[in-house]
Amino acid sequence: MVTHKGRSPRYISDANTLEKYGASIIRDDDEEDQPIGIEIAGWSITTSSSSIGNEGQMEELTSKIEETVEGTRRIILPEIVYVNAFVSAKYKQNPSELAGSSSSSFKSSSSSPLPSSCTMEIRFSAQDALMEWASCHNHLPPAMDSAMAATDYGPASESSYKGISIIKTVDAKLWEERQAKEQKRKQMLLVEGKTNERTTGLSDPIKEGENTFVGGAFLDDNRTSCSTEFNYDWTYSTPYTGTIVLLESEESKHKDASSLSWDEMETSGLDMELLSDQTQPILYFDDVHLYEDDMHDNGYVSLRCKIRVMPTCFFILLSLFVRVDHVLIRVKEVRFFSKFSSRGVVCDNVVLEETEQQEGGSSSSSSHHDAGHTIRIFRDVTWRECSWDTLAANGLSSHIGSWRIEDDVQRDSSQQQQQQQQQRIQGMIRMLPQVQLPMDICRHCSFQGS
Repeated sequence: MVTHKGRSPRYISDANTLEKYGASIIRDDDEEDQPIGIEIAGWSITTSSSSIGNEGQMEELTSKIEETVEGTRRIILPEIVYVNAFVSAKYKQNPSELAGSSSSSFKSSSSSPLPSSCTMEIRFSAQDALMEWASCHNHLPPAMDSAMAATDYGPASESSYKGISIIKTVDAKLWEERQAKEQKRKQMLLVEGKTNERTTGLSDPIKEGENTFVGGAFLDDNRTSCSTEFNYDWTYSTPYTGTIVLLESEESKHKDASSLSWDEMETSGLDMELLSDQTQPILYFDDVHLYEDDMHDNGYVSLRCKIRVMPTCFFILLSLFVRVDHVLIRVKEVRFFSKFSSRGVVCDNVVLEETEQQEGGSSSSSSHHDAGHTIRIFRDVTWRECSWDTLAANGLSSHIGSWRIEDDVQRDSSQQQQQQQQQRIQGMIRMLPQVQLPMDICRHCSFQGS
């Protein structure tokens, strides 16, 4: 059973420090005026680490998810979903900022300009992540061949779509192999029985359509349909890279980050020197869990989103970690970075950057927005994966305990021990081999308005 750490590790700097850098606290009117984020350089950054979804919330979310899946395939949500948890970075584009400018700073994927009064939000939530995960099942075959299921998995498999595939545990593989052998034996007995009946007039004790007891279970003709019905990715390896929402007036237009028109780049646009500058104080930090599951004690999966805000930038990391014991380790990461001094936002999966246009050969050093700036988004996507039997060849431990990041493992450890464990696991993750990304997701890319 996966345990919940109880509360968010949210950190907000003191009021004097926030005021020094032109930032202010955003409070929730519905929850006793509790702080939920900060406002800085035109960005409203808010987070929520909600409790685990109750029965009614889970039923409602399940209904929405099932509507995206075609045919008879049935899927089950993760054991723990933080249904109201989210991370949001919202930027308001005012008409006054575009005085003298003939076009909007935002463009849709069709390159048509958006209205000058526009709010753009980069958002991460469990519902959006699971909706994209579920929709990928419409591109998978209705059922997988047992032999192929026992050997093929991951982004390179022909039976996968955007990294979504139906993989098997070690026990399931052995069971399916035994099941396939028994079915083959049964078919041979049927053929031999029909041959004996024609030659001797004696019928075979195993008749076509008859249920056969094998290994503690009955094999029957309904087995294939049941396998198809519950054939889904139980590792919840969503290809989700965040949601971009464009709000015009009172009408909202939702655009997934992958649906925008991205320009591929050879290298990353993240300013790593700025991100590693320890002279800047942290104004805001939060670590938000979106969903997790222990895969019926066969491993662990978690999707979480971290955000860090400093006086000159903010950084967001969306991380999916999957461990299927004795089968594979899989990690998908998305990073956002916003450089306030140059009006910028970068995302390791997406980077959003505003660049001021100099007027009269000079630029303003004010924290307020100037007219005529443009928006640019950089994105770096990193997927890593390694089968269990090749971990040692990559210099990595194949001991399950080395890859356990569950909260119930670390809750009794000291803070120093937890940090050491996290650093050690992060070091191993960086050693995992990178895998090929789907055709519509670039490793490094950018999006720029005019």
